[in-house]
Amino acid sequence: RDPRDRRLLLELLEQEFKCSAKEHTVGYEKPAAHLLAAAKTQRRVDWAPLERYVRVTVIAVFAHEAAIAASRALTCDDECGWIALAESLQLRELFAVLKKCKPWDWGEAAVREVKARAAQDAPAEQPDGTYDGSPQTDAAAFDEA
Repeated sequence: RDPRDRRLLLELLEQEFKCSAKEHTVGYEKPAAHLLAAAKTQRRVDWAPLERYVRVTVIAVFAHEAAIAASRALTCDDECGWIALAESLQLRELFAVLKKCKPWDWGEAAVREVKARAAQDAPAEQPDGTYDGSPQTDAAAFDEA
């Protein structure tokens, strides 16, 4: 990456996440003996809104991946650790959403849906050995035509 982009990216993040910035005095400098000392300031940005967004996003991604990878067995409840982490970080909205996470139920519902679709799409066998929607291939079918 181009180091010149750093300032631009930081400014964009600061604006997008509404991070507050303040000037803090870091010391004093006397440029010359006959001049008064001037305060040296440094601009400090409170990145808390961005940090919160990153924390919530990381927890959500890891919780989602954990739910996909391990929670498809009835006795697994790996998402509970992520729920507890969200609670301990006081991320109430994420905590509430993760509490509704039921990967086992979702996996079972998906299996039932796939089986139901497969049953609907499968052609039904007729008494004469042919299938609905498929052309008859036995000799009697050719004789009738």
